[in-house]
Amino acid sequence: YSSLNANGATVMGATFKNQSGTAVGGTVNGTYKNCVFDGSNALRSCVAGETVVFENCVFTGNVYGVHFDDGSNDAIFRNCTLSGFNTFGAALTELTFEDCTFVANGRSGYNGINMWGNTNLIRCEFTFDGSVTEWVHVRNSNKSFKIEDCTVNGQPFVISDLGIYGDCDVRLDGEHYGFASSTDGLKYTLEKGASIINLYKDGEYSMPIVAKNKTFTINGNGENTVIKVAQPAGGEMLDGNIDYSTV
Repeated sequence: YSSLNANGATVMGATFKNQSGTAVGGTVNGTYKNCVFDGSNALRSCVAGETVVFENCVFTGNVYGVHFDDGSNDAIFRNCTLSGFNTFGAALTELTFEDCTFVANGRSGYNGINMWGNTNLIRCEFTFDGSVTEWVHVRNSNKSFKIEDCTVNGQPFVISDLGIYGDCDVRLDGEHYGFASSTDGLKYTLEKGASIINLYKDGEYSMPIVAKNKTFTINGNGENTVIKVAQPAGGEMLDGNIDYSTV
């Protein structure tokens, strides 16, 4: 595969192609504009060596479109098209997609994204036609996600379009959601300021003291949800409007 450890350089109009294997792997540095990445995997097991920027690029693969596994730096995608299985590790400091499109390419059996770290999705389109496995998933706890002006098949992205597999904080078009399966997860979402808390696992939750003077709604995950929410230890009562519902 090709290495893109370009030490901050800007690469324009290049094509990286490997139909029998991975087109790009390893450490990635620099800015890439109007480039094409095409392979059995377009980008696989990549590491963000410093802030990495892709603008007006196409990523298409038989399996993986883009896979960043490591690198404690930012990765930014602007006006890019991604096809295949796309996944981004928790080590990335911040991941941002602006004006990007996720679409099936007729080669990969996948079209979607796994987000393991702090991520921003801004004005992105997910074209889901049912021909392959399709998803937008949050896959980690204690991370924050922002989704603004995104669409699925041209329709506004709604919270039910998002698969949640961790205790996390989600801001979607002006609404601030928290998802928690434990008391620690509840504390995290409240610390982040979420106003709509979804407890998606049966169990007993203790209301953390950070809830004091906050206004929020707690929802269960269905009619069979069993939720017990207690005041903090020590007997101090919490102020604020807390709506314990199971909808």
